[in-house]
Amino acid sequence: MPRRVSSEEQVEIEGQLAQRLAHASSQERASLYGSVYDRIYEMHLSREPEVLDFGAGPELIGFLNKLTRGDDAVLEVGCGGGLLAIEMARRGRRVMAVDVSQRILEQARRRASGVPGVTFARSAGTEIPAADCSFDFAYSVEVLEHLHADDVPAHLQEVHRVLRPGGRYWILTPNRLDSIGSGERFGVDVQASRDVHLREWTYTELQSELQRAGFASLRSPWRNVRVLWLPLVPASWFAAMERRAPGLVRRRRARGLMGIVACSIAATKPSA
Repeated sequence: MPRRVSSEEQVEIEGQLAQRLAHASSQERASLYGSVYDRIYEMHLSREPEVLDFGAGPELIGFLNKLTRGDDAVLEVGCGGGLLAIEMARRGRRVMAVDVSQRILEQARRRASGVPGVTFARSAGTEIPAADCSFDFAYSVEVLEHLHADDVPAHLQEVHRVLRPGGRYWILTPNRLDSIGSGERFGVDVQASRDVHLREWTYTELQSELQRAGFASLRSPWRNVRVLWLPLVPASWFAAMERRAPGLVRRRRARGLMGIVACSIAATKPSA
């Protein structure tokens, strides 16, 4: 049984681990991601010895169900405890879910016992163990902020590679304009040397990265705090709000009403 780690201690340790990742070379990060997130999940599980899903909660199931169809082949990047992947499989989707932590994948596989149509694999998201054009749809929930900024282009290019023409990648990640630190997320009065989020993004920045990776038709749901509204609208609307209302975005309530409390973009791989 691992030693129980307090929230205060975890915030400090996460800051130290983030510093290691932030200053590691590309080659070092390839192996470091796994050990870092094994340690982070072990700390969480020392207090809550059940599967962990973080931002990938049940409120997203209906939204993902509407973005996919029948027997779509679906990829989840950063599946954590596997809740969304399992629920998508129960709805007839053929799901491959990846995470960098072997520790949490063990939990996800136990949770998925007896559920057909879902498989799990280890990946940091920069190399996905699947053939070209394998999936109709891909998604990640609160994952991009945990990648080193230098690894994000490789991640987006890799998802683009494994999607079929016309397939979409939906990303939900914190908006830097609405950022809070680890201490606030944990509800503790501790200043970490560096937040566990290596890089948070704005709509403007994320649009550029997606387009550079070859994606087009970038569209977003309106997201007011925890609710994702359909239909999808051009992501450029939210980027414009970020740029044109600098006074408003400093107020959290205004950010919520404007729908920029997080970056939520569905990007399409163009058909040949």
